[in-house]
Amino acid sequence: MNHNLIRQEKEINLKTIDPEYINFVENLKNPSDLQLENTSYYKKLFKKSGILQNNFFDLIKAVFFIMILAFFLRLFYPLNYSHFGKFSYITGIPFLRSYYLLPPIFLQIALSIMALGPYNNKRIYEKYTKTKYFQKLNFLNISSFIVKFISFFIIYKFLILKIKDLYAIKFSGHILATLFSNSLILSVKNISQHFIKQGILLRNFTIHVNICNCFIFHSLYSLIFTAWIYHSFFECLISLIIGSFYIIVIDFINFDQIFMVLFCPKFYNPKKSKYFIG
Repeated sequence: MNHNLIRQEKEINLKTIDPEYINFVENLKNPSDLQLENTSYYKKLFKKSGILQNNFFDLIKAVFFIMILAFFLRLFYPLNYSHFGKFSYITGIPFLRSYYLLPPIFLQIALSIMALGPYNNKRIYEKYTKTKYFQKLNFLNISSFIVKFISFFIIYKFLILKIKDLYAIKFSGHILATLFSNSLILSVKNISQHFIKQGILLRNFTIHVNICNCFIFHSLYSLIFTAWIYHSFFECLISLIIGSFYIIVIDFINFDQIFMVLFCPKFYNPKKSKYFIG
């Protein structure tokens, strides 16, 4: 009985979710390296390399780690373009390699549907309007999701492809797609973890987080072959720098707060939005 009351209180007191960039800044203030003392060597390696991703800066570390690994693979065991076919499953699932931004869309839709479930709790809808409830969840970060989604195609078409046409330099569109796709997935994963921390629909949101992790690991696995076979270290590095720069700018500007100011100004609290750039 007491457990149910505690769970209901957690459901009522949802806190606003922080953007990924702010989460990373907070992580710098409270390093979690001490938690690795009793873990295995491989978990320590995955944590240090960023493969166990919790925010966008972990993703940057993971991509750079894979680039270093692929550099040595290319150096000591070079492979020809024709070694793996375009539809080979060895380098990853072909459909997911071709449509990198589809998984985040499906995960975002699933999250939107799942997030409606807790609102049906009487203790929530009696206290919050639906708008206020989703404001507590930063409107599921949909605004920044849309901005990143559109930005990827703009950057790829008007920067990556333009440079290729003008200077015959083929920067890695695959790395750019990985950065944007995984950044979107991390945003979705962050909100699901928020529900889990509040003790709400643990099973459903845990499954959702695990699916997010599967897509993230698949994209990193495929990236090994991209950096090993199809692009030089320099081409990968420039794509990493370009993609990281634009995503960090988008996260730091915080388009979710801009959306709130424009369309739901009565819910905007400047004291709790010190990272908002207006």
